[in-house]
Amino acid sequence: MGVSEQRANTKSGFLTKKTNIYGLIVITAILGVVLFLGSGFVLAYLAEDAANTAVDEVKELLPNLETQEEIDVAREAWDNAAELVEDLKEGTVRDGLLERLAGIQQVIDETQEALDIAMAKLAAEEAATEAVGAVQGKLETIESQEQIDAAREAYEAARLLVEDLHDGDIRAALLEQIAAIDTLLETVQEQFDAEVAATEAVEEVEALLSDLSSQSRVNAAQSAYDAAYQLVEELPEGDVQEQLHEQLEEILEEIDEAQEELHRKAEEAATEAVERAESRISNLSNQGAINSANSAYSPANNLVRNLHDGSVKDSLSSRINAVKSAIDQAQQQLNAKWAEVRLNFNRQRYTYSNLTNDLQKLAGHYPDLASTAVVGQSVEGRNIWSITVGKGSRDVLVLGSLHASEWMTTPVVMRTVETLLWEYDQNITVSGESVKDILDKYSITFIPMVNPDGVTLVQQGVSAFPDRAEELLALNGNWGEDFSRWKANIRGVDINRNFDVRWSTQPGQSENPDPYYAWHPGPSAESEPETRAVANWVRSNNPELLLDYHSFGEILFWWYLQSGSQLNRDRAIVTAMRNYSGFRMEGINHNADPSSTSTYWGSRVIGIPSITVELGNRYPRLLGMGDLNSMFGKVRYLPLIGIMNLPSY
Repeated sequence: MGVSEQRANTKSGFLTKKTNIYGLIVITAILGVVLFLGSGFVLAYLAEDAANTAVDEVKELLPNLETQEEIDVAREAWDNAAELVEDLKEGTVRDGLLERLAGIQQVIDETQEALDIAMAKLAAEEAATEAVGAVQGKLETIESQEQIDAAREAYEAARLLVEDLHDGDIRAALLEQIAAIDTLLETVQEQFDAEVAATEAVEEVEALLSDLSSQSRVNAAQSAYDAAYQLVEELPEGDVQEQLHEQLEEILEEIDEAQEELHRKAEEAATEAVERAESRISNLSNQGAINSANSAYSPANNLVRNLHDGSVKDSLSSRINAVKSAIDQAQQQLNAKWAEVRLNFNRQRYTYSNLTNDLQKLAGHYPDLASTAVVGQSVEGRNIWSITVGKGSRDVLVLGSLHASEWMTTPVVMRTVETLLWEYDQNITVSGESVKDILDKYSITFIPMVNPDGVTLVQQGVSAFPDRAEELLALNGNWGEDFSRWKANIRGVDINRNFDVRWSTQPGQSENPDPYYAWHPGPSAESEPETRAVANWVRSNNPELLLDYHSFGEILFWWYLQSGSQLNRDRAIVTAMRNYSGFRMEGINHNADPSSTSTYWGSRVIGIPSITVELGNRYPRLLGMGDLNSMFGKVRYLPLIGIMNLPSY
């Protein structure tokens, strides 16, 4: 090979070698660029792959999220994955992973919420279960109301916890327990209340044992014992019931002992009472003795009747029945005797004729105690009768029927007369004083019908006075032939305006100057024979007390301007009469300008206690014999009450 060729070859080879070197450099440079650029892609790829793997790993944890620990692990893995994803370059890969992470986070959050709810539910169930258990524990040691109240309070708190639970088996089971506890609490409360009531009942009986001195107290203790025993019997068996039974046994022993002692004392008292009653039937000759025997019989009979059954009661019952038979027999005999002497008031009217006959009957039956007299005669010549009862040297006067329309005062007076005459020998007492003793000191003169003509006119009308018919009809005002309101005597003079005391200046003097059926005072003081009959008797006998019976109103008129000692004397007498009769007592100054009445005259002129007694509670014309018992019953012993309060008694 030539040099040139060699040179050419050498040059060509050099050029080729140079070219190769340049190519290598280029390739190397290209490889460097490629390597540089490829490493970035690789790293990005690797980062995306790591982030994707991390997200996948978090997602794989989601199906097993059942505990807080697993949720915490998942949340930590999520945080790590989120950090890797956040570091990725923006792009679709990163956006996709962020979207996946958001979904994963929602699952984790929902799982956490569900777990929180489950845990809260579990905690509530545990709290409720614990509360129920606490109540059950309290029920095991209850001994007082405070503990019951505490258990009830705990029960209410537990009940609220249970009711707030979610529906489920646990709630249902706890509700059953709560219901059972409520029932048990009620049972415990009832039992405790029963024990308290029984204990208090026993204590009440024990308190009654301090005084068993009477049958009523023993009965009260026995009744309380019976009630307490019933309460104790109803308690459930146990220490409390046993203890209370022991107390009741001791209590019953004391009650029985006290009862036996009372029985013994009752038998003694009944025996003494029967003996006392037997001692009073030896002489049952009068009403007082019979009353005395009855007063002994009644309590004795009650004592015997109240004895406990037995031989003592049987024996005493036989004896007290014998006493009763003796009393009844004596009363029957006395009633038969009384029937012979008593007056007959069972009639439509009590007339002048009835009065005349009855006075003679009484004087005949009681010749040593009663005497009749004629103290004057009426305008028409009818006798103005008096009857004096008693043996005393001091006199009292009682008037009736001064006003004709008030004729019912006459039978009241006559009932008083027959009562005093009968009871004089009957050993009867009034306010602790014997009727006999009073009538041995004082004689009471009764003028039962001061105005016999007027009474006859009221009862029979003008037919009883044919010669005066025209005159009487004229005097009767507008009442025609109805004389039920006639108060005056047959001449039209009001006797109780005709007494000689301020006669000319009395009220009504100028208003009734002419005879009239009422209120006319007459032509002069004591112009009427009826007035003079009363006045003359008073002047002749100097009575120490004057009672004038009128009707109506149940009032005692007594003040006629008295003062000083006379006022005090009269007020004391009338006060006693008011207390006895129940009548109203007119006060002083009530009648500052009285008419010329019998009692005004007796008080101011004679100077003796003088009382107008208004009987009955209806107008006189409406009163009749059917009112006699009630009228008489209120003033039966009124004259004696007045006597017993006289300064001289």
